[in-house]
Amino acid sequence: MVFIKTNTKELYNIYNYPLVKGVLKEFGKPAIVRDEEIKNLKIIANQWDDDLIQKNNDIQYHIGDFVEIINGPFKGLTGILIETNNKNRVVVQIKSLSVEFIINISKYQLKKLNN
Repeated sequence: MVFIKTNTKELYNIYNYPLVKGVLKEFGKPAIVRDEEIKNLKIIANQWDDDLIQKNNDIQYHIGDFVEIINGPFKGLTGILIETNNKNRVVVQIKSLSVEFIINISKYQLKKLNN
């Protein structure tokens, strides 16, 4: 998968390249992928691994909190906390791609962000 910045007029010129098979679409139109989504995809692609070691801390997290991973292999990734019970799950929503990644992450690796 390759992401390009282009305008609608020039978009379909990419079919001149023999390896191009299609354009990512959302609701029948070419999808717009935000810079934050590209950043999240890069982090996930470069650091994909099994669950990280769990460690408790005293910070109170609640379902629905917007959080950022502040250390470890997923540092910089942002998402929504969907579960708390001695471990937190962060859902990184890549809406333009209609994909959600669920990452098991230790509490000490998170920081609450403003919604």
